[in-house]
Amino acid sequence: MHFPTLVVDNFFDNPQQIIDCSQKLEFKNLPDKRWAGLRTDKIHEVNYDLFDYVTKKIMSLLFPHDSKNMIWQTEMYFSKTNPQDTKYPDWAHKDSGAEFTAIMYLSDHSCGTNICHFKKSLQLINDVSAQFDYYRNPTNDIPNSKKEIDSKFEDTISVKGRFNRLLIFDGSSWHRQQKFTKEDFKSGKDRLMLIAFFHEVTKQGGTGRVLFPITEMKRFYCIKNFLKT
Repeated sequence: MHFPTLVVDNFFDNPQQIIDCSQKLEFKNLPDKRWAGLRTDKIHEVNYDLFDYVTKKIMSLLFPHDSKNMIWQTEMYFSKTNPQDTKYPDWAHKDSGAEFTAIMYLSDHSCGTNICHFKKSLQLINDVSAQFDYYRNPTNDIPNSKKEIDSKFEDTISVKGRFNRLLIFDGSSWHRQQKFTKEDFKSGKDRLMLIAFFHEVTKQGGTGRVLFPITEMKRFYCIKNFLKT
């Protein structure tokens, strides 16, 4: 684990401009998807200026003293889910291959994200095929495999989906979407997010090694005895 969990409110200066960008794109239901709801094409392929702006803004938050020397490989999508289409989207998972994930909430839904941990150590989830099958063919019935997976986790950090809020967490962190509220079901409005998966973070040649926040914190060791006798 390299990155802490961070929450930043009022992330965008003009979030409506970001929403306007999303409305110009097609949201797709891909046959091999592994997530709830619909996504656009990769943002760097359809609006590079937006991709460049958002990723640089995020990197300046994590590496404020050296962001200009950083290099990153990122996938970014707009995502939307509707309470009527996906009743049980909150499957626990982690973003394999991502150094960290950034979620920007762009609607008024309070439905956010929970960071969770295994209740017992060394438990493994070997079969996730039922989860992917459910995303591709959602129903109103809770699959038994979901009940089994849910029972293995407890939520330890709960972040509400406040409009224009940024959430960053380490790619190795188990997490899941929170359940939609009764108000969400009544409104029928889509939950809109901008999601970025940072798969690789390096520095330009000759500028030194990357200092990751959690790693550097754990390197700090103090031998002083603070307990007074």
